[in-house]
Amino acid sequence: MSNLRCPFCASEDISPDPIMITMDKKQPVHICIRCEMTFTREMAEKASDLSGEMCGKMCCHDAEGSEWLDGLAKSWTMVSHRNSKDFLWILHELAELHSKKSNDYGTHEDSFANVRASEKFGVPAWIGTMIRGNDKVQRIASFAIKGELKNESVEDSLIDLAAYAILSLVLFRGIKETEKSDCHEKAKPCSCA
Repeated sequence: MSNLRCPFCASEDISPDPIMITMDKKQPVHICIRCEMTFTREMAEKASDLSGEMCGKMCCHDAEGSEWLDGLAKSWTMVSHRNSKDFLWILHELAELHSKKSNDYGTHEDSFANVRASEKFGVPAWIGTMIRGNDKVQRIASFAIKGELKNESVEDSLIDLAAYAILSLVLFRGIKETEKSDCHEKAKPCSCA
């Protein structure tokens, strides 16, 4: 395993045999002996190929990305229960998915441009995003009743639902921050604090 380095701590001290986990497909996952983080070969290769360039918005070679990865690594090492590690792994998958979909659906100026489009119809973006999330809830409910889906897997729908919830939270918090900023700029008593 000496050709693999942990993408979190750069150690070459990797478990000799990968374990298999199932997210949307079975894939071998390696464990770093030093930091006890789990990662796929693809993650390790991507980290080794970065050479200081940005990968999406977060990269272990820039200050913001390094802080994000350190936080993720600490979160992973603080939990010992397998379900918690699976939960954190799914958050990692969501981050990668967001980065990819932002390139497809967003614009260079605004990675949330597609979900902000609801504002053109008078629907706040955070609510429009939850409406999209509700479409996923309906799809999942259909699966629960019928036992099958034709165009998208249940796992894809669950992942999309989680992503819409997070996107909606980001947009909602953005509104609150804007309201707070506007109140303070106008020097009026602020009810949003």
